[in-house]
Amino acid sequence: MMNFATAPELPTFLGIAGALPFLVLTPPFPSILPLPEVLAANPIEAQTLYGAAILSFLGGPHWGLAMVGIHAPPSHKLFNFASNSVRYVWSVIPSLLAWPALLMSTVPRLQFLICSFGLVLGLDIMFTRSGLLPPWYLPLRLLLSGIVILCLSTSLLEVIIVKKVEEHQTKKPSDKKK
Repeated sequence: MMNFATAPELPTFLGIAGALPFLVLTPPFPSILPLPEVLAANPIEAQTLYGAAILSFLGGPHWGLAMVGIHAPPSHKLFNFASNSVRYVWSVIPSLLAWPALLMSTVPRLQFLICSFGLVLGLDIMFTRSGLLPPWYLPLRLLLSGIVILCLSTSLLEVIIVKKVEEHQTKKPSDKKK
């Protein structure tokens, strides 16, 4: 069983601190909290831009561990995904996912980021279960990715609901009867 309490304090603190922008930019908090104008003006835009930056960061541990030569034993059978070459390649994939997300409109961007965070988490689960990441890493990633995916999903729901309400309000009375 994974134990969140085994995570070192500093990575836990920094991880939770890094999740705070997702939380404060998630509806309804931007309308309640005293945010700087640059964030309050378009909190979901700010949240997705921050999300892309954080997604890029998630490849870093794999690059670092590949540099120090931490890899699976030769008997590892999972298509040798644990080789250092594969880990170097994987380490840049989150950045390559995050960048095009920045070019998308809001709904596809949110959807793409949610899926990308899920994909990266899935690979981190595989790497952790293979002994290629510290045992404390997965419980921390599950918590933080859960927060991120929940916040982005809430923002996506808000955008979709607001869009539907606006569409409904802009319909002509004759259109509403149909």
